[in-house]
Amino acid sequence: MSSSTYDNVTTHRKCSAGALSARAMPKKKSKNPDPNFPAPVNMRNDDGSLMYDDHGKLLKENIHITGARFADGTVQDLYIHPRATKHAGKFKGMEILLDERRKKELKQKNTECKGFKRADPHLKSCCMRRMLFNQPDFAAVKSCLEDTCAEHNCAVLFLPNDCELNPIEMVPLESMRRLVLRAHRFADAYRHGLSGSQGAWVARKYKGHRVPPAEFLQEMRATGIEREGNRNAGL
Repeated sequence: MSSSTYDNVTTHRKCSAGALSARAMPKKKSKNPDPNFPAPVNMRNDDGSLMYDDHGKLLKENIHITGARFADGTVQDLYIHPRATKHAGKFKGMEILLDERRKKELKQKNTECKGFKRADPHLKSCCMRRMLFNQPDFAAVKSCLEDTCAEHNCAVLFLPNDCELNPIEMVPLESMRRLVLRAHRFADAYRHGLSGSQGAWVARKYKGHRVPPAEFLQEMRATGIEREGNRNAGL
């Protein structure tokens, strides 16, 4: 299995819309006629583009958060039963979720501590949000990036926040740009069926280009360089 290293930015840590997260969960259950949790999300087409109605307004859909499990592995419902006499289908709220997990002294807990994002990461139960954040099922949620890489048998390594020896930050931006441009030129050469050595020739020849120009095959023919498998047929 290969691996890729990424810095710890929010775009890399982003999870799917219905992923298990305590980030914005309310303390109490949602009530009628208040909106349910989470808020409606934008609808998307199969290609990922946003969906609009006939008047150009974004289409929204209601979703439910899933993936919660008790310590024994059984599924925990985050929403009140749809046939309940009160608040049917509404989100339970953090207080009920923690109570179902046998957590104690909830009445003395705040929804979220002041300075929550800067709090000591070793704190486990300073507030209800922190308690849920540290539950195994909440902590094990994978980001969209991790899920996508896993589909291609690739592991993801995240660098620590404010890492003094962050290898990405140690590389000059100009070097990153040159590497990306070189990779684009090689990718375009491979797309045209060239070998590695031929791709290297193209990368050197057109080092000032993002991708080789349309006439680069004619340039190769003029210099006597041929594509593999086309020595007799020509380029």
